[in-house]
Amino acid sequence: FFSGPVWAGKIVQGSGTGVILKGDVEGARNRALDKALRNAIQESLSGILNYTEAPDQDKAYEKILSTDPFYYIEWYRFVLDARVENLYKIELEASVSEDKVKKRLSDIGVIPHASESLRLGILITNRINVSLPIGMFSEAGEDFTGFAGQQFHVRGFQVMDGPLSVDNTPESFEKLRENNQLTAIQGRRLGVDAVVLGQVEIGKETDRPGTDRSENYHVEIWVRAIRSRDAAVLGLREGDFILEKNASRAMSRQQVYQHFDSLLALIGKDIYENAK
Repeated sequence: FFSGPVWAGKIVQGSGTGVILKGDVEGARNRALDKALRNAIQESLSGILNYTEAPDQDKAYEKILSTDPFYYIEWYRFVLDARVENLYKIELEASVSEDKVKKRLSDIGVIPHASESLRLGILITNRINVSLPIGMFSEAGEDFTGFAGQQFHVRGFQVMDGPLSVDNTPESFEKLRENNQLTAIQGRRLGVDAVVLGQVEIGKETDRPGTDRSENYHVEIWVRAIRSRDAAVLGLREGDFILEKNASRAMSRQQVYQHFDSLLALIGKDIYENAK
């Protein structure tokens, strides 16, 4: 198989090594490929299980990895495919169908079936300082709501597409932020179990009282989950950090999204534990 942007699986890496016995290079290569594909699947699986804190992780690994890896692999491409002395080594990049992984996990009772999974409405806004270097973030605005929806969906939640308010103005967001009852009403209107609100704010360090590091940027992120039926707060997660002035644009973007995703993981656990 060779790479091609046809499927929407998770892109992961895997590696494997096979010992060449009695000159059987092809056999060693096949064993190395099998290990590399299973390692790629295991990486994808680890992300799901670490997120949900599934109680039967050993059972899940055993069941998933006992299946033919090509059931989960959509495509792969070789990064390394070579004999090294008496070993055959393979490193690859692969697209793993997380929908198939999740279905298998639900079939063996590790995560809920889709019909039983929690439904979420999501609205994440951003306030990004206009003086950030061009190209660091989208001029049209970052789609943190879409990113959050993808992350929640991959890990077993159902994400509703409908808007939380009639418009997406800052004023509408502030009303939801300040009024949990209003947020819950919107959640019931959408038919979701919980609403996740959040904001990513990036500003100059000099915008903060008592700071003089004018070249650095300060990032603050928060996410909150409100239960639709009674406006109870299921969780609140916050974090902040500094974007160094000398960091590359790609590294800065990566830092923001990694921190944001770590908070999504924590709020997801809060929702799993408290929503019902």
